[in-house]
Amino acid sequence: MHRAGWSDFGSHLTTASYRNIMAAYPYRTQTDLVVLAPDGEWVASALGWYDEVNKVGLVEPVSCAPAFRGTGLAKAVNIALLHAFRSLGATRSAILPRGDRAYAVPAHLYRSIGYQPGSRTRHYTRN
Repeated sequence: MHRAGWSDFGSHLTTASYRNIMAAYPYRTQTDLVVLAPDGEWVASALGWYDEVNKVGLVEPVSCAPAFRGTGLAKAVNIALLHAFRSLGATRSAILPRGDRAYAVPAHLYRSIGYQPGSRTRHYTRN
């Protein structure tokens, strides 16, 4: 699903690397969600990481197959992930999209769910 959702942005995820993700702490199957079309095609997904000490869920990554964008499925899978976090005891959640003007659609999606912009990460490199 990730490769389909990120196909126009470039995805390097492989079956082997996803197995490594699933083996990493704190991976949980109940926070790795997929939306299926009526024909069984995987069309949207959201992976969440729950920090039980701080009671915070981190949403990363989210994807939606290009043919299904704009249908509300990315929003639905995100909301389902928030419910999964709550069932685990989360009191807060975070998502860290780019959020710049060139990447406005995800920012709009996350604001529609109730997320508010927070601090930004800046990367500096030496020329």
